[in-house]
Amino acid sequence: MILQKGLNKVRTSSFRQNDTDVDVRARMLLFLPLASADVLVRFRKLTHVFYKCEYHIVFTPKYRFRILEGTIKLFVEQNIQLISEWKDVKMEELNVQKDHVHLLCSIPPKISIFEFMGTLKGKLAMKVFTTYSDLNRKPYWGIIFGQGVIYKHS
Repeated sequence: MILQKGLNKVRTSSFRQNDTDVDVRARMLLFLPLASADVLVRFRKLTHVFYKCEYHIVFTPKYRFRILEGTIKLFVEQNIQLISEWKDVKMEELNVQKDHVHLLCSIPPKISIFEFMGTLKGKLAMKVFTTYSDLNRKPYWGIIFGQGVIYKHS
């Protein structure tokens, strides 16, 4: 009830009294100069916000060891997609090279980029070490993924 009253109050103060319920996209078009529906396609929507937070993320295995090939490459790709779906991150592109991973994604503002990367690299490292136990030897022991570089896309 409280939400409905709040919506009616906003609607009566910012629109004419006899307006019917107007779609959120139609309201946004009223405030965007020379906007069309194509403009809003590039944005994603949460309950109270439209956003476009795209990031180009590059991260590498420890000491840039060339371990991301063959079955490990496929395993890493699948798990990055699973973790991204779990965190509601939309992946635009994913490219796994032998010694680094490129990820172009759209992360919602409710999740910090560092929170997402910590979860992604942590879960991915645990799954790789449990599935491929031969990587538990000395050079890879402990942390499999080093620091990454994050580029803000606009």
